[in-house]
Amino acid sequence: MKNTTALLFLTGIAALPAGANDFAIVNGTAASIATYPWYATVRSGAYQCGGSVIHPSWVMTAGHCFETGQSAGTVSVIVGRQSLSDTSTGQEIPALRFIVHPGFDTNTLDNDIALIELATPTTSRYVKLSPPALAPNAGAMLKAVGRGILADAADYLGLKYDLTTDCVGNLSGCVHEAQRKGISDTNIVTTMLLANGLGDPTKGIGYSQLVNELQRMGVSVGSTPTVSQIVSGFASRRYTASYIASLINQSTDTPEPREIDLPVVDSGTCSSSLGAPLTGNMLCAGYRSQPYDTCLGDSGGPLMARNPQSSDWNQVGIVSWGETCATNYGIYTKVGNYLDWIDQFVPDLDAERVFMWGENIEAPGILKAIGDERSTTYSPYWARLYPATGSALGVNPGDQNLYYYDGNIHSLGALSAWLAKARAAGY
Repeated sequence: MKNTTALLFLTGIAALPAGANDFAIVNGTAASIATYPWYATVRSGAYQCGGSVIHPSWVMTAGHCFETGQSAGTVSVIVGRQSLSDTSTGQEIPALRFIVHPGFDTNTLDNDIALIELATPTTSRYVKLSPPALAPNAGAMLKAVGRGILADAADYLGLKYDLTTDCVGNLSGCVHEAQRKGISDTNIVTTMLLANGLGDPTKGIGYSQLVNELQRMGVSVGSTPTVSQIVSGFASRRYTASYIASLINQSTDTPEPREIDLPVVDSGTCSSSLGAPLTGNMLCAGYRSQPYDTCLGDSGGPLMARNPQSSDWNQVGIVSWGETCATNYGIYTKVGNYLDWIDQFVPDLDAERVFMWGENIEAPGILKAIGDERSTTYSPYWARLYPATGSALGVNPGDQNLYYYDGNIHSLGALSAWLAKARAAGY
């Protein structure tokens, strides 16, 4: 539900409900839910957002995914489902409650974060939360995941050529305006196909529909015609570019998750480009004028980085807001700024912070964690396993001590002392 216009939130106007004019990741690639099992779809009243599992009973999302006075009974979370239309897979779990950050500002979108407590625990894996000490620098490539409706090809056409006609509401008029500006039919159709075309219009959503329609009309253009051949084929039957545009515009729905790589952008460049100030709780990522972005419908979803000391994903951001999709940078809530707040509600997050600190600072010889498991086999230990050394770190909730295992169990002292060290080190 990331807004297409920053001013839509900055003036306090409510977000659009799902289905009104939703978008999702622009020019991303198909993603497997098995690769990102913590990715969650949040159904919140009339809205649909993304989210991430951070504990078996807790999901993190954006604060703007909820309305003032909304009840928990209107919220549910879907996990483990590749396609939303396949209700035989995954879990849909009702919310027990949701908690929007008390400092969330509906005008500036500062503190755009919320937590959902699930009525029953999920069996999904969870994502680790990145501490401030691992905050990515400008230029670092991050991964975003989202699901839902793709970029609206008509809207993308209007943005590309700075058209005054409402392309979504009056597509034919929009195309005719583009033609009057001297833009060729081939360029019009190419632009619309590129809205979700992975940089190649022949891969764009709507391409196969155009080819199939030509074949139905008996126009021979082969199985993989160029866009120029498609336009010529329709022109030979006296079909206009507006008809082609309409066909593309009707072919943008997908229930499948998508992923995209986005670079971190420094706050000064981002703020100047967006014409809006960023707070210290906001992270900027994406491109100024290239069609790669998160968009409406992706709000609340994760922006992630690889842990430099392991193969694990760490969530560094939450999809928050931006201008019209794929025309400017996007803004994400900095997850690392909220660990203390999340600690108040989510069990064992403090232990997670200690372990992350141990991986990166205190125990550089401990390599590649396979596990972030909250152990049930070796209860009461909450443990992380390191197969490269056959060792483990764990917390005993009974005595609140941290333990190290290397064939024998060694007490490392009070968890509270280690947590203080971790926080002092920026974790």
